Amino acid sequence: MATIGLFYGNEAYPPTTGGTVHRYQLTKGLTERGHRVLCWYLTEGVDPNCTHLRGRELFRFLREINVLYVRIEWQSVFALWLTAGLARLAGVPLIWELNSVPDEILFSGADRAELARVDQRLRFLARFVSACVCVSQGVADYARRDLGIKDAPSIPNGSSPAMFRPSTATVPAQRALEVVWAGTSQAGWHDLPALFEAARLLDERGANIRFRIFGDKAGLPSDLPENVHACGLIKYEDFGDAISSSDVGVHLFKPGFDVDGSPLKLFDYMSCGLALVAQDRGQRGEIMRQGAGLTTTGSPEDLAAVLERLEADRDSCAEFGRTARRLVETYYNWDRVAEEVGDVVDRCATKRR
Repeated sequence: MATIGLFYGNEAYPPTTGGTVHRYQLTKGLTERGHRVLCWYLTEGVDPNCTHLRGRELFRFLREINVLYVRIEWQSVFALWLTAGLARLAGVPLIWELNSVPDEILFSGADRAELARVDQRLRFLARFVSACVCVSQGVADYARRDLGIKDAPSIPNGSSPAMFRPSTATVPAQRALEVVWAGTSQAGWHDLPALFEAARLLDERGANIRFRIFGDKAGLPSDLPENVHACGLIKYEDFGDAISSSDVGVHLFKPGFDVDGSPLKLFDYMSCGLALVAQDRGQRGEIMRQGAGLTTTGSPEDLAAVLERLEADRDSCAEFGRTARRLVETYYNWDRVAEEVGDVVDRCATKRR
């Protein structure tokens, strides 16, 4: 088994959302399989799955690792150059983890000029990369086609079926269909305006549907519809219990955001037995075609119609949720992610110079 030098760009313990959850679950799975994960940052938080070295222990870090594994963050220019240099200094293969493509930054306030600079930087540094772990086929296509990285497997994200489970509590037959949305409410790619407009349409029609929103309330409008409850931020370990008795999990990207990602919330919805409603794009579309839920165009009118359909047919809604849960148990889980990433690590570790 390999010793992995990890640069992940953020603290991961306790895990909260996004990259911290990904890192925590990945390092947990890798260490359970016998790999050793070594970190060297001054800003690194304590993670029980990693061995943390102090700043003055850089040479020990470089001496002991077999590969250097780096999560790509668009804004971390220094980290990209630093890790490429450290990999060459140590004579170890460099593995990138790509969770999106650079176009994402256009929805975070960047302009085309900044996008071009990020893309150019990645193209240059990719020549030093031995393999690239990609969370979707669309990201893998970008890594191979645009960055020239031949070893770029698609390894979709997952959930923890032990941590996120369907509720066993009895739900009243006439209870409102409970729809969940969770995420970073300030992120520019989430189409919360469409979700809230659909909620207003349903409220006006008197539909037996209510919404629960998990995320920073600061990113939400002050005039939420009557059928929307803002639950605020919640601890990662409590999120499963909070949504396990709900019925539907919604994921919406804004029009024009065509990045084929692998949203973590989607798999946590699935693991809790929620039916999915999402646009038919990339990996999300593949999951929906496996029977985990219904697709929507993303317009408020269509989203409202899809939710009304699920409210009218609770049996079908529950069956979508059961299928979603089975998909997590059999494939979309962190154990499988750790196994596949571990295969990439082992493959690259044999190439150490």
